Amino acid sequence: MHVIGLGNPGVKYEHTKHNIGYWVVDKLALDFDMNFKLGKGEYMFSKGPDINLLKKLNFMNNSGIAVKHYVDYFNININDLLVVYDDADLTIGQFKFRLKGGSAGQKGLESIIYHLKTDNFLRL
Repeated sequence: MHVIGLGNPGVKYEHTKHNIGYWVVDKLALDFDMNFKLGKGEYMFSKGPDINLLKKLNFMNNSGIAVKHYVDYFNININDLLVVYDDADLTIGQFKFRLKGGSAGQKGLESIIYHLKTDNFLRL
């Protein structure tokens, strides 16, 4: 499984709800004692025996560029992706798991759907 955390880079956004994907991926890296390294694109990644983690380094609206580079470089099956992002329709503490579907206006998801040419990937 490849867990992709969406967020925005920089201190300005570090503690905003928009970075929930980063928070989840950082917590998984800590729990599984994983370290990130720079990828061949605008992302950092960490490979483990059962889980791989990705943090894109570009802004939310360009998330699809980093995800597409990662997927192509490592020849990843789209069915093995889980994208973690903020959902404006949910209050903090609530979550929703979806197998596929549109972006519901979330710009990072819109970009990923556009660049992967599919909306058929897991999201949390």
